[in-house]
Amino acid sequence: MKNLPNWDLTDLYPAINCQEVKDDVERAQKLAENLSKDYKGNVVELEAQQLGKLIAKYEEISEILGKLSTFSYLNYAADLSDPKNTSFYQDISEKISEISSNLVFFDIEINKISDKKFKDMLAESKELARYQPYLRDLRSLKKYQLSEELEQLFLEKSTTAKSAWSRLFDEITNNL
Repeated sequence: MKNLPNWDLTDLYPAINCQEVKDDVERAQKLAENLSKDYKGNVVELEAQQLGKLIAKYEEISEILGKLSTFSYLNYAADLSDPKNTSFYQDISEKISEISSNLVFFDIEINKISDKKFKDMLAESKELARYQPYLRDLRSLKKYQLSEELEQLFLEKSTTAKSAWSRLFDEITNNL
């Protein structure tokens, strides 16, 4: 068992306690807070170019959160018996949930744009048209979207709800 291969995650971050992880968490938090402050409640009124820029900013935040999430989960999955990995995974999950709480408005407000205006906006802006596949998928789910308050509640409960049960299952299975 000692000679099993290990993932080399240093392409993502050097270690779970490195400064780069802390910097990315802070950067994502600031970007998400600024995005919320600048755009929340105004998305429906944006011009096509402005919406394209908003989505690019959202994409930047999503990439940082995806990198953090992937790194924390792969460290956790590599050795479920190490309490440092478990703690790091839980901490990052909570921070991602906290950061994401600033972004709940994003999907909801994009889906409030009328279909006609949205179609015109896509035709008007190459920057926005670049995101057409993503936006098509996002808008196809708008009939299932809840109010911002309920979406916020589900996001806040996500770290102690389904994902917590999944993590418990993984840990018990690993111990067996």
